[in-house]
Formats: sequence, structure tokens, C-alpha cells
Amino acid sequence: MAGRVAEQVSARIIERAIELVQERRPLLPGVRQALELCRSLDLHIGLASASPLHMQQQVLNMFGLEHYFDQLVSAEYLPYSKPHPEVYLIAAERLGSNPLRCITLEDSFNA
Repeated sequence: MAGRVAEQVSARIIERAIELVQERRPLLPGVRQALELCRSLDLHIGLASASPLHMQQQVLNMFGLEHYFDQLVSAEYLPYSKPHPEVYLIAAERLGSNPLRCITLEDSFNA
């Protein structure tokens, strides 16, 4: 019972977060330009996030950014969330990239 309640609370928090993104459209300045620059340089782009995969997809679709990303990776089911490196290492592996040749751009001071 407690597990189901926790899942429901978690689902509601995620649902509300998506609603807030829809309402406020908080895309940081320069994001689209940075993605376009990476694409013009033929760089592979992955999204490594603590957010659930379905949330990543919905937010990217809201802003029309989904086509920039080669891989989406979520720490949702990993034993440790960010800033633990596992989600980043998985993203690098899926991109076929050496992690030592990857860079990370963050939108939070917490990561």
C-alpha cells in the first residue's frame, strides 16, 4: 500500500512539473542556438537526466527540441541519481563516445 501511494505521489509531482513547464515555458536563453551549433559541428548530443524518460520526451516535444538529441537517458531506474556519473556513462556508451571526450552542459547548480 505504501509503495503504491509513493508511486501516486511521485506521478502527481511529475505531472505538475510538466504542467508548470507548459505554463511558463522556461527555456533558457541560448539553448536552441547551442544545440544548433553542436549539430553544425556534427557532434552527437545526448540528454542525461534524473528526470523520468517520459518527462524528458514531453518537455523536448513542447519546445520542438527532440530532433536535436541522439539519445535520451534517465537515471529514473538507476541505483544512484545525478550527480553520480552512471547516467552520464550510459549516455556516452549509447552515443558510442569515449566518456573522456564528452562535455556536459547543465541547467542546474545541483548537478
